[in-house]
Amino acid sequence: MIAKRLYTIAVLFLVIGCILFLLISIYRYDLSDFALGFCEGASAMSILSSAIYLIIYFIKKKSL
Repeated sequence: MIAKRLYTIAVLFLVIGCILFLLISIYRYDLSDFALGFCEGASAMSILSSAIYLIIYFIKKKSL
C-alpha cells in the first residue's frame, strides 16, 4: 500500500519536473538568471530523484 503510494508520488514528481523543464525552455529568455537557475535546479532534482526511486522500485519488483 505504501509502496504504491510512493510510486504514484514519484511519477507525479517526474511529470512535474518534465513540465517545469518544458516551461523553462519556452520562457528561457524572459526569466532572470537567478530564476532560470533555480527552476533548472528544481526540475533537475525532481526528475533525478524520481527516476532513481523508480529504478530502485523496478529492481526490487523484479527480484521478488
